[in-house]
Amino acid sequence: MIDGSDVHVTIVVPTYERRDVLLRMMQALARIERPWDCELVVVVDGSQDGSAEAARALPMPFATRVFWQENAGAAAARNAGARAARGRYLLFLDDDMIAAPDLLVRHDDVLAAGADAVVGHIPVHPDSPHSLLTRGLERWTRLRHERLLRSTGSLTLGDLITGQLSVRRELFLAAGAFDEEFNRRGQFGAEDTDFLYRLLQYGADVRYAPDAVSAQLYVVQPEKYLRQWRQAGRSDAALIRKHPEIARDLLAGHYGEAARGKLLRFVGRLMPGPTLERAGRTVARRARSENAGWLTQMAFAGLRDLHYWRGHSEAAPPNQLVVLALHAVDSIDDVPVSRYAITVEQLDSHLTALTELGVRWATGQQLLRWLAGERIPGWWVLLTFDDAYHNQWLCAVPLLRAHHMTATFYVITADSTRTCCMSRA
Repeated sequence: MIDGSDVHVTIVVPTYERRDVLLRMMQALARIERPWDCELVVVVDGSQDGSAEAARALPMPFATRVFWQENAGAAAARNAGARAARGRYLLFLDDDMIAAPDLLVRHDDVLAAGADAVVGHIPVHPDSPHSLLTRGLERWTRLRHERLLRSTGSLTLGDLITGQLSVRRELFLAAGAFDEEFNRRGQFGAEDTDFLYRLLQYGADVRYAPDAVSAQLYVVQPEKYLRQWRQAGRSDAALIRKHPEIARDLLAGHYGEAARGKLLRFVGRLMPGPTLERAGRTVARRARSENAGWLTQMAFAGLRDLHYWRGHSEAAPPNQLVVLALHAVDSIDDVPVSRYAITVEQLDSHLTALTELGVRWATGQQLLRWLAGERIPGWWVLLTFDDAYHNQWLCAVPLLRAHHMTATFYVITADSTRTCCMSRA
């Protein structure tokens, strides 16, 4: 990466096996307004369909570089493009985003007004195949747009998408870029929510720009769509393990703890795989029709949710015991340790999120049996508190009782070579 470049914005486009869609997207970019220098970086993520050669051969009115890499996922492709970028700002676009001529200008307006990152409006392109899927996507984008206009641009987890995202390059690097583990094995989803959630946690000002428009040329077929939802379930399970505090909000979009969500989770976990696949193929054939009726719509929506929860349960770690070590709750006088303290509200939020995920709370004795090779199916967490500060009794123990759970406290005795271990419900 070259610092001090006069390039104002670098457009980063990851792509995989969609040569014709990519070329149409690049042709739209060739007509984009650019009052300042910009560049395009295309990262071909292992495609074997001639995407790299065709993109290099397409004449563009501004600097364009095309890289090919072994297939590593969308997150790795975006990171590779960002590393090669010379612009002050990065604009990430998916390869099916047909940019409006003023897209760059609209992003720059909001960034110049103080935003650190900007997401825009992504309606469905009129040339997208007409089907049940595109009708549903049109409704989602319209409702998202209307809601964000009413909320003056306040984003929720469901809005944190990278199909069209601009961000200050320095902030992108400081926030740690995209987590490539989410997509490393071809998985779909979660890397965008993870990154933008980390941006918000970093203190970034992320805004919605309703006039920044790129229309999505949506060509995903129903069979692939169902596979993506199953992968999204797996990815969300990994995302929740990384950020347990967002579990409730994230799963609320999939009915979470509502009766429908519990039923879908139960059926998705127990339905034989071949049965689920056959049902998916049958309903997907109907969903491709432009005239698919409401019965097909309901059946497809149900199968979509079943695939999500099936993926979510597949990613739930079986026979796994995790030790969650905490030092202090609320404020303490021990300055070196105070930096590791969490608030009562944070502890309550974490315990609630983990409980809603179905975590079981282990004791020290269960940990010893597990280490000895005993199988304890499910996902277990051993919660420990070091040093047994007095405010753990005042702040942590009431929460443990409220959540009906057990934790282990380590008490330093007068003999510094010995430690007392005590479990407390």
